[in-house]
Amino acid sequence: MRFGHFELISAQKEYDLLKQLADFTIDQYFPEITSEGKQKYMDWFQNIAHRTAKLMVECIV
Repeated sequence: MRFGHFELISAQKEYDLLKQLADFTIDQYFPEITSEGKQKYMDWFQNIAHRTAKLMVECIV
């Protein structure tokens, strides 16, 4: 799954489809996220930001 998948759907203002893709991605690839509602997406974003930062540090070192 790439950021571009979400960016394209968002740019097309397909918000229902965007939510479906986010929910699918969380369910399939982030089983540790068990929160609901808006908190689920906030937890997902935090998880992605942390993983991306960790990846960037590993690339530099």
